[in-house]
Amino acid sequence: MFAIGVGAIVVFGALVARLVVGPLADWVASAIDAPARHFSERHAHSSLLDAADQISVLGSFAITAGVVVAVSGFSWLGRRDPRPGIVLVATFLAAAFVTLAVKYGVHRSPASGPTGRFSAGTFPSGHGLLATAVYGTLAVLLVQAKGSGRALRIVAAVLLVLITCAVGASRIYNLDHYASDVLGSFLLGIALVVDAAVLACGLAGTPRPDAPPA
Repeated sequence: MFAIGVGAIVVFGALVARLVVGPLADWVASAIDAPARHFSERHAHSSLLDAADQISVLGSFAITAGVVVAVSGFSWLGRRDPRPGIVLVATFLAAAFVTLAVKYGVHRSPASGPTGRFSAGTFPSGHGLLATAVYGTLAVLLVQAKGSGRALRIVAAVLLVLITCAVGASRIYNLDHYASDVLGSFLLGIALVVDAAVLACGLAGTPRPDAPPA
């Protein structure tokens, strides 16, 4: 079911992207992308640009992969429960796949001008999609986890959501992406989080490896 959901998200992302670069292109440019770009240009400041660069890295492939490995390792080795790690790894790989499939399938050119046909387009933002999928899924797992410390887990989940929003905003502020690229990545990332939550619910019915036999 998870794989079917990922396939559906790819198709949905391609349809949205086609609308963004096709029938809705003028409206998206005038109502979303141009105002966001003008705001970023008017409020550009060297210290803020440097800070945005640092925040943007939190959505990179390397950092999100590191978070997945660290959390999965702790869950498996520390708590003897591989299920959260399975969900996170599956979601991370799915997010990377969706990003590449839509980017290369639709091939939206950046503001700097047309690029080669076989280079990745700008829609969706890879940083935005990876951050949304990984941090969003981790937030859901934290909220769903049982045991003490629920208030602390909720605070951590909220911080993960804020980090995701900050990553998206940094990509727009640094003019690395159109605002619609980031909004699209959030939309697809949320869809992956929902798919991951369904997977987590399914795995919740399976016993932990160290659980005593019934």
